[in-house]
Amino acid sequence: MIRLCVLLVCLFSCSFFSLKAAHIIGGELYYDAETIETGRNSRIYTVFMRIYRDCAGEGADFDSESGAPTGTISIYGLAGEPPINIDLRSPRVRQIRLDSNPCVQLPDYICVEEGLYTFEIELPVIDESYIIVYQRCCRNVTVSNIRQPGQAGATYFTEITPIAQRTYNRSARFTRFPLAALCLDENFSFSQGGEDPDGDSLVYEFFTPLIGGGRNVDDAEAPDGVTPNPDLPPPYGSVEFIESIYSVDQPLGYLSDFNLDARTGRISGRPRLWGQFAVGIVIKEYRDGELIGQFRRDFQINVVPCFASVVTHVENADSSFRQNEFFLWSCNGETNVFFDNQSFNRISIDETRWEFYINGDTLRQSEWDAEFNFPGVGVYEGALLANPGGTCGDTARLVVTVEDPIDASFTTISDSCLAAPIQFEDLTLPNPFPMEQWTWYFGDGNSSSLQNPEHLYRTIGDYEVSLRVGTRYCDTITSKTISYFPAPTITSIIPDTAIFCGPSTTDFSYVSLPSGDAYETQWIFSEVDTFSTRQVTYNYDSIGMFDVRLQITSPTGCQTDSLLRDLVTILPPLEADFAVMYDSCALDSIRLQDLSQAEGVPPTSWLWNFGDGNLSSFPNPSHFYQSAGQKNISLTVRLGQCEATAEQNISYFPVPDSLNISPQAAVYCGAQTLLFQPTNPFNLTDDYTVVWDLGDGTTANGEVIEHGYTEIGVYDISLSVNAPNGCQSSTFYENWVQIDGEPIADFDYTPDVPNFLNPEVQFINLSSDAVAYNWLFNEEETNTAFEPIHTFSDTGFQEVTLIVTHESGCQDSLTQLIDIPPIIQAYLATAFSPNDDGVNDLFQLQGILLGIQNFQMSVWDRWGNLVFESTNPTIPWDGKTANLRQENTHAATYAYYVSYQDARGNPFEHSGSILVVR
Repeated sequence: MIRLCVLLVCLFSCSFFSLKAAHIIGGELYYDAETIETGRNSRIYTVFMRIYRDCAGEGADFDSESGAPTGTISIYGLAGEPPINIDLRSPRVRQIRLDSNPCVQLPDYICVEEGLYTFEIELPVIDESYIIVYQRCCRNVTVSNIRQPGQAGATYFTEITPIAQRTYNRSARFTRFPLAALCLDENFSFSQGGEDPDGDSLVYEFFTPLIGGGRNVDDAEAPDGVTPNPDLPPPYGSVEFIESIYSVDQPLGYLSDFNLDARTGRISGRPRLWGQFAVGIVIKEYRDGELIGQFRRDFQINVVPCFASVVTHVENADSSFRQNEFFLWSCNGETNVFFDNQSFNRISIDETRWEFYINGDTLRQSEWDAEFNFPGVGVYEGALLANPGGTCGDTARLVVTVEDPIDASFTTISDSCLAAPIQFEDLTLPNPFPMEQWTWYFGDGNSSSLQNPEHLYRTIGDYEVSLRVGTRYCDTITSKTISYFPAPTITSIIPDTAIFCGPSTTDFSYVSLPSGDAYETQWIFSEVDTFSTRQVTYNYDSIGMFDVRLQITSPTGCQTDSLLRDLVTILPPLEADFAVMYDSCALDSIRLQDLSQAEGVPPTSWLWNFGDGNLSSFPNPSHFYQSAGQKNISLTVRLGQCEATAEQNISYFPVPDSLNISPQAAVYCGAQTLLFQPTNPFNLTDDYTVVWDLGDGTTANGEVIEHGYTEIGVYDISLSVNAPNGCQSSTFYENWVQIDGEPIADFDYTPDVPNFLNPEVQFINLSSDAVAYNWLFNEEETNTAFEPIHTFSDTGFQEVTLIVTHESGCQDSLTQLIDIPPIIQAYLATAFSPNDDGVNDLFQLQGILLGIQNFQMSVWDRWGNLVFESTNPTIPWDGKTANLRQENTHAATYAYYVSYQDARGNPFEHSGSILVVR
């Protein structure tokens, strides 16, 4: 027989799919035991489960409600036995009325529903505990004090211990709904106590909430599913608190001073963090000092900002040092003051009273807004009362200050002709309150909050200066115009120093600060040469040093008069000139001589540019050109600040006395084509005419020529060079080219195809025009015979080189590869007698087997049975079957097949019959 009901509650809502109880915020399990007829060793238990959910959100319904998955409870008893599964019927659901201060308003989103499940079940009395368990996913993802709350489900269970079974125990249970909401930063004290129907002693402790279920929605009843079926047996894991902030004893955070009275179950503290927090409390039930049961409540506490239902507030107050203190200031002697009442919550305020205490009397008004006329300047205290004497009311302290008008004034202290900061001085008198705030606006975008500041203007002009001055809440503003036109502190002229070479015209201007178009300017160059413009041009037509005088006068009469002594220096003009000395036909350096001067005074520095990328700073340098051509030479000279430049063009086409040529004198073997060219460092240009006489009756023009010699002989070379300026040179090169005969290396050999068995080779010399011979075999062995005989010690391709020498020393060579192939000469016997007498006991391939590879041999009897096989030519058949050396074959005729390849991969096969004689 099963009777069933359930309850669930959740706070802050978050959307989840329907299989997730979004979001579980608490639960508990407890039971009652009933008596049963005598003789039956069992008990009937009524099991109660309360589940709590958030009814303000859109989370899943309670399990077993219409459209929701069917919830299950599992009961574990004897070890190893499967659990009893209970399908829960629809719960009895009710919305919980939350206890709170009637004068404190909780947020609208705090809403809790309870689902109560009940059922009856008969269980035998056993020596082990019964575990009644319910598991479900998931908790609120916004829970603050545990890790990954959105992935942590919950496990609720109760234990019926053996002693509880024997004594018909009825478990302890909590008597009040768990505390759902606390006000942020306010003290609280709330009972979470319980009762025990049997009068047992109860002790309260914190415990870490348990986890259960998972996020598997594809298989919701799996162990990691959102609704495990069956629910899992103990032990159960716990949620993981975020370390260093939360713990099992301080689930609201270490600053909350969270306390639990172990005797009464009352919890207290002051939450300092806003959020949602998982909390666990366990009731331990003792009878005669023995623990007979533990009953757990896992629930979620929400810490939220709370609002009083009635709060006094004056909207037009100038300041509010506390929530219920408001200060108003009336300036300029205005005694009539209006009060804008914005108290909260107006619908809850039945009566409003305004009071002010003036000269021993109390002035009162009862309108929602109020207006009072005070006697005069002074400070007045009063109060605003909402619902005076009522259950939910509030009172605000009012302070009104009436001040006289402020007479603002200021002055400046400065030397008007000095470009320096101006000192500003406040002259405002108390009204009677002393001034507390100053704001200066200097008219150039800058400001100051000092009472008596100083300020430096960066530019000249008239400035509107304002001062806003006042007490904390009353102020006024006054303004005046000041003129800032000081005389320049430093006279700066462009140029600040002028040095010219010869008569010159100079542009002058001044950049003295401060200055501007409003300032008057007077330049004085002599008694008769004066100018009144900001910029002036003046002509100096004599040599010497000259002073300049400048007078600057501001619009207010401030003046600067500066005499700049020796500002301008006029030097004698410097003239550049030089001479070039060189032999136009000689390949030699040119010499340069400086002729520059300034009225007979030579320069002090020189810079020569020779027109080929080279420079010199000597006064009379020499220079060697690496190539011919037109050369542009320039000279820049300096004398003090004066500089002058002169240029000259020269034609430089020298002819070398003798020229080196390439190639050098040499002896050549046979006909040759040679490339002739001069190799001197001096480069000839296309303007030169170059003529070669090549000694064989041939001449050629050009700096670089190519010529072929075909006849044996010795040849003289001559070279003549003609410059475009008529200069000429000629060089003779005696016996420069010698062409000798050329030998030809050639040979043959016999036999045409030597081999490993016949490695001796006779070489036949077919060379011509040679007097010496050198044979080289594989770059190691040598022989100087005319036609040597050589025996090769190895097979394969052998390299033979013949080097022949002409009587002039010229050489030629020829290299040939001679192939010495390996040879395999193999045969097989036609009979053998494997009787171990040491004579003809083995059958194998015999002969010359040099380089043999990929060998295979097989032997069959007349019925086609394989009796022997080998892949190694050195392993013979000894006449035994299958080469197991266990059973001799019979005397008979056997067939064989042998295949292999020589060292170069040529295939060979042998097949036939072999007679075995016993």
